[in-house]
Amino acid sequence: MQTQNRPNLVPFDKYDRYGAYHWLECERHSRRYNPPLAARYEAVARRISGRPKVLDIGCGDGYLMHLVQPQCDTIVGIDTASAGVRHAAQQLSSHLGTSAIALGSGYELPFADKQFDVVLMTDVIEHLERPEACLTEVCRVLQPDGMLCVTTPRRRPERPLGWGHVREYTGDELQTSLDAFFVHVQLTYLWPLTWFRLYGTRLGWRLIRLFARYAGNPFTREGQEPEKFAQILAMCHRPHPAHTITY
Repeated sequence: MQTQNRPNLVPFDKYDRYGAYHWLECERHSRRYNPPLAARYEAVARRISGRPKVLDIGCGDGYLMHLVQPQCDTIVGIDTASAGVRHAAQQLSSHLGTSAIALGSGYELPFADKQFDVVLMTDVIEHLERPEACLTEVCRVLQPDGMLCVTTPRRRPERPLGWGHVREYTGDELQTSLDAFFVHVQLTYLWPLTWFRLYGTRLGWRLIRLFARYAGNPFTREGQEPEKFAQILAMCHRPHPAHTITY
């Protein structure tokens, strides 16, 4: 039986099946290059500055940690997938000479209060049955002026939920959920929908990957019109004091 404080854990075997696949899919000249994924990670990395202490919840195989590490004082990752944690430790040790990875849940973060300046949750919130419990933990480990960066697919009624997703959000729904925990929340939209739909076709997939390699990644464009984009990026500043109190 699932306990009250545990996440909905859909078996996540991608790392067992595909290895450290984010590293390959974000390499422009790899046969597995994935322009939308690369654009999402780059959008997050651009927003990290000032040498913060960073926690990456749902770090997977560690690629995003590698990407943002040059801007960080410290970066720590946590994930529920043991294979992902293993690959992250191997990749980060190889590329950076060190790694700080923990196997664990965003529902029970094994860190002290007010330990981090920035928390990252890239395409995590849609997998959680009780996101409010995870957000409470995020607020606990953040500094009073800390920041949370969230990415998630934008819910579109014509599409079924993605694999392993418990809930997908419209921009308004995500704004409401995050406003309950943070003083200031700003949404930006990623992945132009026209390009994203074309990328879902066999010919479009081939053409866009070729274009992105040599002319520029079309998925890097951002905007403020939800209906024109497929992904949401939320920058959440300053946890509400009520959520930083521990007992």
